[in-house]
Amino acid sequence: MLSAPTSIRIGLIGAGAAGRLHADAIAAVPGLSLTAVAESRSGRSDDLARAHGATVRTVDELFGANDVDAVFIASPTASHLPLAHRAIAAGLHVFVEKPVAESPDEIRALARAAAGAGVVIVPGHNYLHQPECSRLVRQARDGTLGRVRSLHISYAIRHEEELASHYDGVLHEVMVHHAYLTLAALGRPDRVHGGVSAAHWARLETDDQAWMVWEYDDGALAMLYGTFAVDDLGPEPGTFAVKALGTEGTASYSWRSTTTVDRGGPFTFGIPLYEETYTHQARAFRDVLRGEAEPASTLEDAAVAAEIVASVGADADSYATGERRRTTREDPA
Repeated sequence: MLSAPTSIRIGLIGAGAAGRLHADAIAAVPGLSLTAVAESRSGRSDDLARAHGATVRTVDELFGANDVDAVFIASPTASHLPLAHRAIAAGLHVFVEKPVAESPDEIRALARAAAGAGVVIVPGHNYLHQPECSRLVRQARDGTLGRVRSLHISYAIRHEEELASHYDGVLHEVMVHHAYLTLAALGRPDRVHGGVSAAHWARLETDDQAWMVWEYDDGALAMLYGTFAVDDLGPEPGTFAVKALGTEGTASYSWRSTTTVDRGGPFTFGIPLYEETYTHQARAFRDVLRGEAEPASTLEDAAVAAEIVASVGADADSYATGERRRTTREDPA
């Protein structure tokens, strides 16, 4: 762990949209400083480093630097595991974006490697760090709402095909958020049902809508939906919304409680609460490194989320043949 007066020096790998959000968040949190940026596209890393007073490094240089205490990995998903293992071998603490990886076994191996090296590693489960969302999770767990019978999570933001081309489909890109939030609020499910719809892209083959229902033996249900196909333009829209219904109360949270005119971001309007999740997450990472807090979400949560998303994705093709499918996952605990 690092002492509280010490400014934690961050090396950032990835200068795309997520990298820029992380860089801004690091700059906004006292006790964190961005010292180095590495990216495969040098132009992007030059601009981002210049904006934050950091230096541009190659990945090799970053891992060998004496002015980096921790690494933020915001590069494409396929690079997460090898970069995280290299960081651990270099004795650096690690923040790794979601999804950490597709393989639950490889995520758990990464956790063991970090524990063996005595370094901290946490997944980028940013939605969980928004105060309104963490309060909902806490109330779902501590009995404030009585016995929670249903949890509803919706993500409905239309993506132009060019924007969607930079991501995996909705199931892997978005529903991982739904998964770790539901794990935090309700724990591991006893059964999972889910799938994807036929996409309507002109060129892309990725899914543009996905759904899951998590079923618990105590009678609780979680109903999870994500789409890149449409915006929700109605009253109380489910742009990103979470609602927990309990026997003694209801808790809800929505990104649409604050919206702005678009400031050049990827969507048709600005979503400050989404942007703020990165700042809250960076602050939480700082506090974990200082020994002042426990991680809100762990690599084990990332591994379970990967198991569930993979179980849905593995059977999704059956819809194309008209077969009835039921994806089931028994709680291993």
